[in-house]
Amino acid sequence: LADTGWNYDVYAQYGQTVQSRTYLNDVSLSRVAKSLQVILDPRVAEPTFNTPQCVSFINGSDVNCLPFNIFQTGTLNDALLNYLVTPGFQIGTTQEWVVSGAVEGELGVTIPWAESPVTAALGAEYREEKLEHRVDLAFSTGDLAGQGGPTPSVSGGFDVVEVFGEIAVPVIENQPGFYLLQFEGGYRLSDYENAGITHTYKYGGSWMPTEDVRLRGTFQRAVRAPNIVELFTPTYIGLWG
Repeated sequence: LADTGWNYDVYAQYGQTVQSRTYLNDVSLSRVAKSLQVILDPRVAEPTFNTPQCVSFINGSDVNCLPFNIFQTGTLNDALLNYLVTPGFQIGTTQEWVVSGAVEGELGVTIPWAESPVTAALGAEYREEKLEHRVDLAFSTGDLAGQGGPTPSVSGGFDVVEVFGEIAVPVIENQPGFYLLQFEGGYRLSDYENAGITHTYKYGGSWMPTEDVRLRGTFQRAVRAPNIVELFTPTYIGLWG
């Protein structure tokens, strides 16, 4: 397209990011609750008879439970810490596919008071995004004391098709008081799978009274579509509501 004054750019790309997190030395709220629910062991046949034991140990729902006496110092020993402290695990993967193409060049039209022709750019783009974020039981149930609430698993994706164009119109060039007067505009239509069709645009201009001074003004309208986390995170009671 070099002979016609037009240029093109076409590309495709794929990206993937994998994230793995391990939280250490956090405390299990459910285990703390079990450790605090203590009675004297009423089972005469047991060697622990008449000693403080977790209710969950006595009824068999958690045989690893150890009593936690919060009213006496020195009771938080290694064995009790090994029971109360628990790790948390998260793993996530994000993927993105992009196919895009654009052409730009001269339209073959020149305003009578200008020397440079009107130029334009046209293009289209397709994007697809996917995300999967998985957490273990401790995170999903909000059992970790240091997290402030549950962290749910999230999985979802969407795609978007876009077309766009821009134009630059030199109106006056190399005239007294008008080294350059130019108007420009742009438009983009985006069709989101989950958010519908959006319209963004800009228009403005610039005036150069001399080669060294430029005054520019532009109005732009931008749109932000929801991301995967906002679209697919399930409803839950968290730290902030």
